[in-house]
Amino acid sequence: MVADESIGDLGQDRKRFMVALSDVHLGTDRPTVWYQAEVHESPLLHILDWVVDHAEQISELVLLGDIVDFWTYPAGERPPTFSEIAATHPRVFGPSGGLARVLDALDGRVTYVPGNHDMGITEHEVASITSPGGHHVQLTDDGPYYPLPGDDTRLALAHGHHYTLFNAPHEDNPWAPLPVGYFVTRAVATSWIRKLPRGQTVADLPGQGAPNGLDLGSLGAVASGFGARSITATVLDFVSGATAVSQLEPMVMPDGSVATLADARVAYANCWTDWATAHGGGYVGTASAYRAAMADMDGSYLGWFAKQLAFSADTELVVMGHTHVPVSGLDGSAIRYVNTGFDCPSRPDRDHPEPGKTQRATFAVIDTVDLEAEIWEVATASDDTLVCRPTTARRTQVVSGTGMDFSCYVNVDNTSDVDLELVDRSEPYGSYIAPPPAVIRAGTRGRFWIQDRKGPSGSEGTATYSDGEREIVLRFTCPTFGTNSCSGWHDFATRAGDGAWKAGEIVRFGHPFFVTFTI
Repeated sequence: MVADESIGDLGQDRKRFMVALSDVHLGTDRPTVWYQAEVHESPLLHILDWVVDHAEQISELVLLGDIVDFWTYPAGERPPTFSEIAATHPRVFGPSGGLARVLDALDGRVTYVPGNHDMGITEHEVASITSPGGHHVQLTDDGPYYPLPGDDTRLALAHGHHYTLFNAPHEDNPWAPLPVGYFVTRAVATSWIRKLPRGQTVADLPGQGAPNGLDLGSLGAVASGFGARSITATVLDFVSGATAVSQLEPMVMPDGSVATLADARVAYANCWTDWATAHGGGYVGTASAYRAAMADMDGSYLGWFAKQLAFSADTELVVMGHTHVPVSGLDGSAIRYVNTGFDCPSRPDRDHPEPGKTQRATFAVIDTVDLEAEIWEVATASDDTLVCRPTTARRTQVVSGTGMDFSCYVNVDNTSDVDLELVDRSEPYGSYIAPPPAVIRAGTRGRFWIQDRKGPSGSEGTATYSDGEREIVLRFTCPTFGTNSCSGWHDFATRAGDGAWKAGEIVRFGHPFFVTFTI
């Protein structure tokens, strides 16, 4: 029998690790639900038992969203409640189930961070997952979740749907906070129930990794919003045609009321403009809306939002889910980012013979001391037993496709005994995604990010700080053509892309450009 792999040396690594698990999509036994017990229960229970076996090294299990699924049900059916889903899976949720064993092994340190498919789950519902030892799962806000003690924000976990155009909570509609993605998934489930042969489920279908249930990547060309009255209308028209679900088909909502795709088409018509306005308006807001749409359509740009989150909260490592694609890092990045993947691949996808296309149940193991994370998988060993082991996941980049990042990422380490106050800033080329902070307290670090816009100019900016006696004008540029540059303070270090840091030296070529000024 092949044994599970261990995290590390037990004596040295006691309780320094966390485990993050997302996108399990447990539902009822309906054939349209991604999670089917006969296919997915054994890998899920194996992960939970692996956590129990390594409890001396693991401080916490984070259930990082879409653990249960309230969405993947045909239009004519009222979606189930949490209690109905839990009753369907006693080996997972029951008092002697996998989660109960983890609760007792970790002294109750199991935290539930909601996603989009389990949007609206309540503290009372989550607390119903109990153990013989008297522990229960705890619900936190839907992200970001900062698990380190005190005000330490160096580690952040979020499901990721808040950074997507079609699946982020939407408050200005009759079914708030449900987003338009809810209607997409319900239409797809309606199509499945009509097409599946008797005895089959979606777990028998290939290509079931898309988090919307339908590949929207072909709509990327319209994501800029130009030429389309409403990108939401375009998406729902596409979904209606692809699923053969009429715009007027009655859809039973969670409260028992009825809605249609046509209703959703009206209610979410301003989704793009609302997002753009809420995220700065103008070029910055429009660019953010485009990235949020692409994060939904093909999973790209979620890493961009992870970096934006990190810069806003001085975070070193961001862990997300949602896209159903495991990711082990960002190229050319100032922060670390991983994506947990998902835990309900279909039979054909799980058994795909082509290298690189096989999908397995995956999760993240997080080192809370070094602030690094590794993707693990549940694989079938040569003797047909299940084994948890580290796996190689792809890296991603902060821009989409073949695009290039000509950003400047700036750190200001204030090692002085006085605060630095922002006097002025400029952005001759590019836009501040994370602007220079108003104050950099003595003994702390300030971080900011200016990204290039479309076109040949690259990025260039300044930030002027005062220590009460003098003004320090920091300059930095990463041009599309030409050489990188920085000035304004004598103690600095730079690097470009994934290259090494050079103290007191400007790395002239390569992108993006990183600068650390030590004041």
